[in-house]
Amino acid sequence: MIITKFWFFIGCILISVLMALVIMVPWFKRSRSNGDNQLMSINVKNFKARLVELEQDVDDGLINHNQYHHQKTELERQLLQAAKVDKLKIQANQTSKIVLLILIPLLSIGLYLFINNSNKNLFDLWQAQNKYHQIADDLLTNKISSPPAGSVNNNEDMQALVAVMQTNVYQNAYDGERWLKLAELFSAMGATDSSALAMARAYQVEPNNIEVASQYAQALFFSNGGRLTPQIRAIINDILQKEAQNQTAQMMLIIGETSEANYNEALKWANKLKQQIKNQPMSAVNKLNALNSIDALIKEIKYKQQTSINP
Repeated sequence: MIITKFWFFIGCILISVLMALVIMVPWFKRSRSNGDNQLMSINVKNFKARLVELEQDVDDGLINHNQYHHQKTELERQLLQAAKVDKLKIQANQTSKIVLLILIPLLSIGLYLFINNSNKNLFDLWQAQNKYHQIADDLLTNKISSPPAGSVNNNEDMQALVAVMQTNVYQNAYDGERWLKLAELFSAMGATDSSALAMARAYQVEPNNIEVASQYAQALFFSNGGRLTPQIRAIINDILQKEAQNQTAQMMLIIGETSEANYNEALKWANKLKQQIKNQPMSAVNKLNALNSIDALIKEIKYKQQTSINP
């Protein structure tokens, strides 16, 4: 990782220098042509025009030869002085450009270091994206059930994979299944608050998805101690309207009504589920086990009902 960062840093410097050269070299060329040639040509032109005027004054008898030579010498001095001033201006201009040529890479380096210090995990996330992007996507879309062997070797790798999965979910923010998978991941990691938030987001984006709604209702149900709140009832009723024989929804009603001492309502749902299991095609062993479980649940509800009547 250190070597990779080093070459990335060197690449940033080289690109900055290249950009500075591309911008500055034409500027230097324009400075020489526009500064040296144009300014000097104007001064020389003025000098020649003034010299012609002096020669004309001599011919017209307005000045004598001594005055002519004196004023000519003064013009030559002024021309030399102007040339020196122009040269100093050009040198100052070039110096400022050289300073700018140096500052561009330095500012780029400073900006890189500032960003790197402000977002120290950004580069690690890029590397994790490059390594785990496809694995994360396959996990979130049920193409695989676990990371390939050797892809996650330590806790650092696991954290990197989780970060990439989160990024993937955010990039597909309207895919309820991905939010659901992320919620399951958080739940497995013991991050209950994050799991609840991800589950809520899954239901928000896909309220008509029965699997999403069922798992969200379960999460709310068990976080509420197995009791039915108005929100949970509304979600369960919506599930049963879409899928009348949804066993997850029915079991939550049985447990919830029992915990609220609504035994008749609990028995109604339990007997309905028992009849549904009898009619459901499955192996004889599985059906027998399921019926024994529901019979034991019905027996327990009746016992609690009887105890509440005759304590």
